[in-house]
Amino acid sequence: MKKLTCILICVLLAAAFAVTAFAAKNAEMTLDTAQKTVSPGETVAFTVSLAAMEDCRSAGFTLSYDETVFEFLDGSCTLKNTLLSRVENKVGVFAYGQAAAVSGEIFSFRLKVKDSAAAGSYTVDAKGSVRDGSGAVSTKVNGVSVAVTVEADEPTTAPTVAETVPPKETKPAPTEGIPTTEETGELTKETEPATEETTVPALDTALVPDETEPEKDTQITESENPVYTIGAEPEERRNGFPWWTLVAVGIIAVGGIVFAYIRRKK
Repeated sequence: MKKLTCILICVLLAAAFAVTAFAAKNAEMTLDTAQKTVSPGETVAFTVSLAAMEDCRSAGFTLSYDETVFEFLDGSCTLKNTLLSRVENKVGVFAYGQAAAVSGEIFSFRLKVKDSAAAGSYTVDAKGSVRDGSGAVSTKVNGVSVAVTVEADEPTTAPTVAETVPPKETKPAPTEGIPTTEETGELTKETEPATEETTVPALDTALVPDETEPEKDTQITESENPVYTIGAEPEERRNGFPWWTLVAVGIIAVGGIVFAYIRRKK
């Protein structure tokens, strides 16, 4: 019984030492960029480095960043002689056929700062995984911060009156009719305002009658077109018409009527 107990204790101690040795082995990835300060619309290049490992079989990462600020463009594995390597859609991975020593830069990728990105400091981080000849290795990832700066719009100040309204031209007062003195150049007022001359535009020569043709008499004579006044007879007719003839005819007509009436009575 005592021998069995000793064997179990030795097995447990060996297992504990093995776990401690495994836990003591870890890997470290670091993200970095030379562009620590960027503006909206710019493209930022990043690198992923791995601390020295003697027997690395494979490694990979999954990016984590603010997708309202950054947009993934592309990436690649910078190692050679790998069995496979790929970087796309925020994920990068490589693998060797046999364990190999790895140190330094292993991946590169590019992010674009969106045009709508707000100013501020943003961290680009990742989750990493590394495997050696024995299996998975605890991996620590160091992210990197990038500052996005947005140029402030220039304040719109109301333009001054001098900028918007051109200076009003002062037209000199008309000097016609107002004498000036040669010594001072000042204008002197007269007691009476100057009369403006009205100019008559020249008539078209086509409308001016030819002076060589005799002028037609446009006056209408009284005999050609006599003027009559309503309610009154012309003086010529009033003076020359035989009014006595009308009186005699009237008398004869009345006498005839009276004579016919008396005769009928009889």
